[in-house]
Amino acid sequence: MFSLTKNNLILILFVIMGLRLISLPMYPLMDTTESRYAEISRIMLESGDWVTPQFSAGTPFWGKPPLLFWLTAGSFKILGVNEFAARISAWLLSVLVLFLTYRAAVSLSIGAPLKPVLVLASTAIFFISSGAVMTEACLLASVTLCLVSFLEAIKTHSKAYWRYLFFVGLGMGMLAKGPIAIVMVATPVFLWAVISRGFLSLWRSFPWVIGSAIAISIFLPWYILAEQKTPGFLDYFIVGEHFNRFLTPGWQGDLYGTAHNRPYGTIWVLWVLAVFPWSFVFLALLFKRGISKNRLLTQMRDAKKNMDSADLLLLAWTVTPLLFFTFAGNILATYVITGVPSFALLISRKKSNL
Repeated sequence: MFSLTKNNLILILFVIMGLRLISLPMYPLMDTTESRYAEISRIMLESGDWVTPQFSAGTPFWGKPPLLFWLTAGSFKILGVNEFAARISAWLLSVLVLFLTYRAAVSLSIGAPLKPVLVLASTAIFFISSGAVMTEACLLASVTLCLVSFLEAIKTHSKAYWRYLFFVGLGMGMLAKGPIAIVMVATPVFLWAVISRGFLSLWRSFPWVIGSAIAISIFLPWYILAEQKTPGFLDYFIVGEHFNRFLTPGWQGDLYGTAHNRPYGTIWVLWVLAVFPWSFVFLALLFKRGISKNRLLTQMRDAKKNMDSADLLLLAWTVTPLLFFTFAGNILATYVITGVPSFALLISRKKSNL
């Protein structure tokens, strides 16, 4: 009878990610986002302008920072301009996220550390994004690096480099998708500190001055150069893409596409679809364990009482994108992706759940 031994988990993981790797060149870049970002990367390579991404030759693209375009243009230079080259950087970043998830599972003493890796790799949103020419893989890698580093840094005997990798991840995030990366990192850290009363530990665990200097040195030079080269970039990207897109349903200021107007709260429905099939496993367990309202409330109180510091961080990490985008006017299913690694870790950490 088939059992989930370590070797079987490794085999399943290799099959999932191997299938994704094989599929990279099989589908034309038909999605408008993929086609747009691949073309921007091609123009970057062709023009030799590595500062300002261009929507078309001579037209600046202010919608996203350059990390994805740098990686894709680099792949084009090495492998040629084709679908495989366009998507391989997202796949490699996704492998990095799987490794970081495994590292977190080991650190959290999860009995089978490959289990959360397998859960993550088999979610719908991760499988799709792991081979798509989109900024999600860059953002996910950056946020995961930050929060896994945070998990490691708050341990009693952690390696010093984790404290600095936290800030490297922040710098990467600013180049991947901008200030939203800081929100996705700072919110779970803040919630963890409030609930666990860990502000003193948080202050002592990190080299805030040197670390902030590291993060700023990674992203600030590009932001300055981009604004100098094409004035107006910062206003559109910071005010338009972050505040107006978030606060204004059906925002009409998008220069490169259309807003994705959804009713408030839709992000929770999109989460169920994004982490399929594990969302239905999770919901089935909730219904199975809490048939009656009183029983469910009792279990919630018991769970809160037995929740440790790591559980608090993982829960805050998981719900941050859901809470943040609940009242956003323009959302996509991919917006939940930064909380999927922690979801995989959280449900795997509770042995009775899987």
